[in-house]
Amino acid sequence: MSRDLGRLAASQYLAELVLCMALSDRPERELYELLGEHLRRLEQSSDDRNILAYLSQAVFTYWRSRELPPKSNAAV
Repeated sequence: MSRDLGRLAASQYLAELVLCMALSDRPERELYELLGEHLRRLEQSSDDRNILAYLSQAVFTYWRSRELPPKSNAAV
């Protein structure tokens, strides 16, 4: 059951991220296609240790699709 709980939490996070990124005045087909792709990866993962890696990859993919660069707090 804990295995499914981790996948459920990651899936819910991705769905909420897509809803926040979607604009209500135009269709966001690309976002929902990416969501489906990442949900399939989570579902098919045989190793629970990969859930965080899949989630991180999905978040960066969404940022990249919106041309939002990840920010770092590291001093330059």
